[in-house]
Amino acid sequence: MLNDGTWNYKPPTSKDIPIDWRVHLLPDTPNPVGIVSSKAVGEPPIGLAMGALLSVKKSVESVREDLTGQRVFLPVDAPLTVEKAQLGTGIQVNHLRVGGGD
Repeated sequence: MLNDGTWNYKPPTSKDIPIDWRVHLLPDTPNPVGIVSSKAVGEPPIGLAMGALLSVKKSVESVREDLTGQRVFLPVDAPLTVEKAQLGTGIQVNHLRVGGGD
């Protein structure tokens, strides 16, 4: 364990696979609780995380479109931190208003 709780836990991804990784599964060995019969091992959490990343990305793109009037593609590198999302919107202090409408 390299962390002391779930908040800092980073699930393994494809970049954590060793360069030389040799795995052999035994052919024709039925095991109802083993990996060959598994239907979901680690894909659902990664897929759900990508859904959150892409929804925030679309929100940031929408804000940029509202500000500039142009639809702009925004490349996003994970992890998408709060700072990266805020910088990606292009919002400046003069865009912010307090109070009623016009």
